[in-house]
Amino acid sequence: MRGAVVDQKWLTCSISPGQFPTEYAVAGTQYNGTPFSLFAPEDAVRAPVGATDGPGAVRVVVVDRRDGLALVRLPAQTFENGHHVTVSETELSSEPKARAATA
Repeated sequence: MRGAVVDQKWLTCSISPGQFPTEYAVAGTQYNGTPFSLFAPEDAVRAPVGATDGPGAVRVVVVDRRDGLALVRLPAQTFENGHHVTVSETELSSEPKARAATA
């Protein structure tokens, strides 16, 4: 795949501490309301500012786009159905959104 352009984005999701210090638990929702969850390496996650859990983002690769939806590859396999999920394009951003934690 020489010269292929990789479309990396950040997907809005919920972040909390993982089982190990080098990972986070990630929970998100697909376009149809179906939840997904996974453990992702810390370098693929933007955790909430000033808290151990809350809103954050996970780095994904966009595989396909159609009709306002995006098929994305996650940095690790979900507990429910593999490495790919379909999300609304509105949940993706070029840079992770820094959000302060809410009490």
